[in-house]
Amino acid sequence: MRAPFWSTDQAYQTSAEAPPHTSLALRCHPHPLCEVVIKAVCVVMIASASLIGAGGAMLRPLYAQGAPTEAQLIERAVSPYVTHERGRDMDEGVKFMGNSAEIWVLESLERGDLNAKLCRAGGWLFGGRLKRGRGAKEAFERVSSLQELSLIFYKVKTKVNPNLEGRYVQTRSAVITARFTLSRAQANMINTERAQQLLGELQCREHLKGLLDDLWVSPEVMKEREALERLNSARLNSARLGSPPSQRARP
Repeated sequence: MRAPFWSTDQAYQTSAEAPPHTSLALRCHPHPLCEVVIKAVCVVMIASASLIGAGGAMLRPLYAQGAPTEAQLIERAVSPYVTHERGRDMDEGVKFMGNSAEIWVLESLERGDLNAKLCRAGGWLFGGRLKRGRGAKEAFERVSSLQELSLIFYKVKTKVNPNLEGRYVQTRSAVITARFTLSRAQANMINTERAQQLLGELQCREHLKGLLDDLWVSPEVMKEREALERLNSARLNSARLGSPPSQRARP
């Protein structure tokens, strides 16, 4: 039986018996595909090693190779993100406008406990979301030019429209749903420990308004929440009466 065009060292008793183009790990019989196969294997191994090395570098902190940027300092202080940068929405991040900065976070407010979501977000500004940060006060300390910091909640709206070529094109837009604004002067007057206590109380939303320079929630969000509440109420009533809302007479 003819030997395959590749084999291990064990196919030869001595290196002198091995045909040309061999190595201690893999030896070739004279075959036109032999050298191609070995080269392909080497390329794959080298590429894999390169990817592993690159992946290891990407998993390091963003500023491991140099001084952190102002955006990174602010992000670390407030720590609003629990996912790696590669896993975030394209509009999430820190944006600057003169001496003001905005931290954009993708967060839906149409459903769930609105007060709990707002107060929890306020807590990020006064104590950081993660233990590594101390909130807005730390951001103001580390970025001397920063005078105002806002936490922005937004949602993404998409729509599909035909273009001039008759093809349908999808577009997206980031719509702000809530804004929490805190100035440097206001932050300096706030006791962060006391602020955290107030945000844990039942009337936390009212406390939050007093702690911040401004708290704004989109009227559109409030309308959508009211519509959902009416729908849920109708469903509960229909369940009690034993018939769907569409079968009952409407006023």
